[in-house]
Amino acid sequence: MESQEIKTALDSIKSEVESFIKDTTDTVKESEKMTSEQHEKMAELEERLLEVEQKATANIESEESVKSVGEQLVKSEMFEQFKSGAARAISLEVKNTVQTGNLIVPEHIGLVANSRRALKVVDVISGGTTSSNSIEYIKETFTNNAAEVAEAAAAAQSDMVFTPASAPVRKVNHIINVTTEMVEDAPALVSFINNSMAYGVENKVDFALLNGNGTGVNLSGLMNTGNHTVFTPVAGDTAIDNIRKAITAVQNAEYAADAVILNPADVESLDLAKDTTNAYLSTDPRTNFGSTIWGLPIVVTTAMPAGQFLVGSFAMAAQWFEKKSTVVEMFYENNNNAETGLVTIKAEKRLALAVYRPASLVGGAIV
Repeated sequence: MESQEIKTALDSIKSEVESFIKDTTDTVKESEKMTSEQHEKMAELEERLLEVEQKATANIESEESVKSVGEQLVKSEMFEQFKSGAARAISLEVKNTVQTGNLIVPEHIGLVANSRRALKVVDVISGGTTSSNSIEYIKETFTNNAAEVAEAAAAAQSDMVFTPASAPVRKVNHIINVTTEMVEDAPALVSFINNSMAYGVENKVDFALLNGNGTGVNLSGLMNTGNHTVFTPVAGDTAIDNIRKAITAVQNAEYAADAVILNPADVESLDLAKDTTNAYLSTDPRTNFGSTIWGLPIVVTTAMPAGQFLVGSFAMAAQWFEKKSTVVEMFYENNNNAETGLVTIKAEKRLALAVYRPASLVGGAIV
């Protein structure tokens, strides 16, 4: 329900309530009690009022939920102060930390987006928040040697090793300079921030969650050494064979695989594989687009290098922790901005990745 419709409905109910109260007051003065018809009318008005209030609340929540990163910035009071010169810098922590799909707002001026990679890796890993600068946790390695033994014989010895681990919070950011004219052109700024700055941060985060090498200030991603079990292909096996064997490896570690991450080129190879009669092995391309393999959903992303793959129980394997969701800042004081009439825009995010169960992830060369 649109805002104007809600206002009209509330005005109508208000008028009826005022009229009802007047009529009921007269009746009560005469008989000192409300009639059954008046009780029914009161219940009807209460029900209608509740319905309109619920729709109004839903409409407000809907309007808030669809605000993009840029919209949150340019509609803020800080932005108006920045434009007028009352503030020299602004900072806004945006509400929606991950934006998938089309990041271009419908109304834009003079800005055309480049190609965008859908953010996928972040979606298959559990998420959380932290107020610290590091996540400290314990990695468990359990060797189950339980066995039948004779009466009075020594019990079988299993082994459980707890290894302390830490995941430091890392920072992903970038800056760019824009003209003061663009700052004054709010719709163009909304489109620019969505398509370049905020998305750029999330794009890098998605890549780092998978490929970060853990050195220096880099995240240690799922494909980094020690964060997954390396799969070794056997000569003669196909990519389809190897993915199935990796699923078995995850199952043998007592986990249930829930997804497969693949590069688009490898998905294409799987889809185009044919038998000796030139028939497609996996799917009918007219009715199925290869969204699953061996019953598991395929996460198709260029973040995964071609020729590599990862199978796992991603929901249990790891968790990312957000220290600070994507923050967009604008300021004049940077280098020679004042002389050149430029404004610096900065987008930044801080997060950590903890990999709890490397045995639940199996991956490597696909052939």
